[in-house]
Amino acid sequence: MHIISRLLLAFLLFGCGSSKSISEKNMVDDNPRPSWVRQKPISPGYFHGVGFAYKIHGRDDHAQMARNNALNDLAGEISVEISAQSLLFQSESNQRVRDTYKSTIMSSTNASLEGYELVGVWENEREIWNFYRLSKSEHARIQREKRDKATEMSVLQWQRAEKEADPLRRFIGYVSALDAVKEYLGEPLSTEVDGERIFLANHLMNALRRHVDEWTVTPSQHVLQIKRGQAIRVPSSFWEGPTAFFTVNHGRQPLTNLPCQLSYTERRNHSERGTTDRNGHVYFSWDRVISQRSQEQLHMRVDLVELAKESSNSPLIISLIEQIREPSASTTIDIIPPRVFVRSEERLQNELMDGNPLASAFSGELRKDGFEVNRTAAGSDYILDIRARTRAGNGRGESTQFVTAYLDFTIELLEQFSGQVIYSRQIDGVRGVQLDEERAARETFNRAVRDVQREIYPDMRRKAFW
Repeated sequence: MHIISRLLLAFLLFGCGSSKSISEKNMVDDNPRPSWVRQKPISPGYFHGVGFAYKIHGRDDHAQMARNNALNDLAGEISVEISAQSLLFQSESNQRVRDTYKSTIMSSTNASLEGYELVGVWENEREIWNFYRLSKSEHARIQREKRDKATEMSVLQWQRAEKEADPLRRFIGYVSALDAVKEYLGEPLSTEVDGERIFLANHLMNALRRHVDEWTVTPSQHVLQIKRGQAIRVPSSFWEGPTAFFTVNHGRQPLTNLPCQLSYTERRNHSERGTTDRNGHVYFSWDRVISQRSQEQLHMRVDLVELAKESSNSPLIISLIEQIREPSASTTIDIIPPRVFVRSEERLQNELMDGNPLASAFSGELRKDGFEVNRTAAGSDYILDIRARTRAGNGRGESTQFVTAYLDFTIELLEQFSGQVIYSRQIDGVRGVQLDEERAARETFNRAVRDVQREIYPDMRRKAFW
């Protein structure tokens, strides 16, 4: 009896287990993964794209994510090739330009994919999958139509540019024509214009180069001599000092409102933007030339990239414009040591001193720094005016044999050309102690000379010259 009971129990357990396995198997088989989920299809006549997304609790964008991933996968199958007859295959175009082109095409393909069809959707509780395909012949037809329209537009813009009398508008027109076919610059773009067959993009780049080669940049002076400490400014009724400018012409026609870049070697990596005026001039301004070198360079170049941005912000077009030689010119700045006249009135109380120690101290420091110290104001660039006078201290005290004196003095540096005071300073109470009044007064000058050498002259040099 026990044996029969055990057999019956085993049979029931086996039967239940088998039923459960069969039930689970049937549940999985009700929604099997299709073959395109397990392995991406390969077909010579189609591009395929398969993508999926997880179903995340609290989010409802999984279907859109799966669709986007599938279309991105589809776009990734469309290879980007560069023809040997295309603009980008030319030796002037470097690898960076080609990489930019490929990136541009991939972005454009992802954004404007057309002609694809949904083949299948599969999902379960955790995932959703999409399968798209695109006929290669259909894709080629769509691309051909787009390329033909872009070529037609480009030719129209090029022909308009050819009729432009304004050289800058012509340049911008050429750039617009190139921008119209930027997605096809890796192709030959062979087309017929006025009975002549041309490679359009190559033709446009050559037109741009020829046009820009006709622009000339002329410096106002090839060598500009300037005194250290002087400014370079735009000429006006208030300024008759040194000026520096460049003129940009197309033939005899001045180019106006043309963006330029000016760089000056006195300050490392210094660059500033300028724009030509109605005479084709772009001016350079500098508050004060303080370089300790004998020469610096002022360089100007036409900013073709900035000009091209009026019609295209495409990184690909900009990288091509960077391949064009920019018109430029330079001016050498010859820095000449200034001439200084030191004028001094130095007194021991009311009596003029012999030798003028403060004037001698300043003159010696100026010569060390390469300045010319003139004997007269005539022909001098600067006048250094010194006024100094001692005064008695408290006199000799009952408990000491020493006498105290004090020195007060002013210095003023004047630019003779403009009449402008460029440095001034008042020093009061330089103290001297000696056995009598005259020695104490002279000691104040000795101390003042040391102050000039250590602190006062370096401060004047730094603020007025460099």
